Amino acid sequence: MFGTPDGKSDLQMMPLSEYRNMVEREAFFFVDHNGFLRHQFSGEILAASKEHIDILIEQLKRERRLLDDALDLAKE
Repeated sequence: MFGTPDGKSDLQMMPLSEYRNMVEREAFFFVDHNGFLRHQFSGEILAASKEHIDILIEQLKRERRLLDDALDLAKE
């Protein structure tokens, strides 16, 4: 679906430009006709306001610190 990689090694090796393109094509989330941010795969509502999105971004930044730089194989 949406050109998402089949496995974790595929994702690790994917060029960042290709990953960015996948994200921009709404591979993971989208804003529906009611203005809700939804998860692409489950359809679950993730955010109903800009403030909700800000909170999600804060959490993603915390999660980012937990990722291992050594696994970042696709740097361009």
